Amino acid sequence: MHRLILFFILFTLGTTAVVSQTSDSQKREMERYKEKLEEEKENFIQELVDSLEVDDFQKHIIKQKLYSYFDAKQELYEARLESYVLQEQLAELDRTHFADLKDICSEETIKKVQDAVQHPQEQIKKNKKNKRKRKKADN
Repeated sequence: MHRLILFFILFTLGTTAVVSQTSDSQKREMERYKEKLEEEKENFIQELVDSLEVDDFQKHIIKQKLYSYFDAKQELYEARLESYVLQEQLAELDRTHFADLKDICSEETIKKVQDAVQHPQEQIKKNKKNKRKRKKADN
């Protein structure tokens, strides 16, 4: 009987240690993943802004708007809203967030920015093609 109780105590302590190690490794993995996403966001925004044909002031304002757009989008996802409410909020964000850029940028520039944030994979593909073309031209 004592052996059985001792076995359960050791088993419980062993599983607790494994669970705590797993949660620590999961936290570290989550942190690495968040850092990677942040780096990708930085690269995406920088490449998008560099691809626009606007002056430095406009680039700076657009960059700020892009950061605030992604922060607002992240807040909506973290709010854990119902899916239909989330979709409505995201559509509203897409529709209104870049509206005040109309005062300083052309309609074409605003459309490029909106298309890029709504379809980021297409923008990434375009940027890769442009990089390849530039490398070939440099050689």
